[in-house]
Amino acid sequence: MERISTTKERPARKRRTQQDRSAETQAQLIAGTMQALVDVGYASATTSVIAGRSGVTTGALQHHYGSKDILILAVLDHHYGIVREQLESVAVERPKSIAEVGKTLGQLMSKLGEVYGSEDYLAIWEILLGTRGDRNLHTSVIAHRKGSVAMSEKLWLDTFRDVGIGKQKLKDLFHLTMSVLRGIVFYRAVEPDPNVIQRQIKLLASCVEMEMKHS
Repeated sequence: MERISTTKERPARKRRTQQDRSAETQAQLIAGTMQALVDVGYASATTSVIAGRSGVTTGALQHHYGSKDILILAVLDHHYGIVREQLESVAVERPKSIAEVGKTLGQLMSKLGEVYGSEDYLAIWEILLGTRGDRNLHTSVIAHRKGSVAMSEKLWLDTFRDVGIGKQKLKDLFHLTMSVLRGIVFYRAVEPDPNVIQRQIKLLASCVEMEMKHS
């Protein structure tokens, strides 16, 4: 009689590819760089400090990014990717009339508030301010930020394109929203209570909604 095995066969363990390992190391370097910027500031975030925070060698840093400058721009890419993901997630179900903007704004402000209110966002400010002594890098950083803002503005305009609000008014409300949200990370220093921050974000959403409905 054929013996029936009651032991479950273990699934074959998938081997990580070189691409997987590279992506993992790059993610570690991005996270380590942001942590170093928050902890010690741009000037003190040397490649050795970044490597230590990332749990990799300085050789690995050089291999994957070549230099601190390239890594800094990669951090900006990473952060914008997060912002874009949040904007796109809301834009999927964009409001079809002015009566529907409140719900969309509430979701949008909440998602973006989490991004701009997080400690990680301090790393972006460290880059913006810390690179001023390096003209070439700072020029690249500013160009990157301007490009990111332009793409975010485009997503915002697309989200509210069907509600009958003038393009310039939508642009103004976008930049007002971004200005306020970007300041949240500093406000946390004097008011760390997350409930207070959430109330501020909801109030911002209400103000923007009111402006949209009175356009």
